[in-house]
Amino acid sequence: MNILLMTDDLQLVQSIRRQLWRSDYDVDVISARDHHFKCDLDRRYSLIILDERLSGEGGKQVIERMRSRGVKSPVLMLTMLRQCVSSIVSVADAYLTRMFQRNDLVSNIQALIHSKEKAHVHEDKV
Repeated sequence: MNILLMTDDLQLVQSIRRQLWRSDYDVDVISARDHHFKCDLDRRYSLIILDERLSGEGGKQVIERMRSRGVKSPVLMLTMLRQCVSSIVSVADAYLTRMFQRNDLVSNIQALIHSKEKAHVHEDKV
């Protein structure tokens, strides 16, 4: 399964890559310098993990731009503050504070991917 991680935080990249590699996920990374989608977002990602603190643009705006371009991958937003959650939930599929445990990250990812697959199966039947 392919996951896209959008963040400027190199420590976060290393941590998440290590955690997800142990759970058999492949991770591509985009930083703020390239988050204007120089990479091929038409590639199907099972999930996008987006750091709310991208420099230059907020996570909410990034998600809105992705959705306007037809990107349907579920988005897990990483945030520093729980107070930001109400605005994030309106555009992201789920959120996780940046002080997460490995099990929290992996279980959120699994739940989002499972939910997407279940919705896709339901759409095929309709």
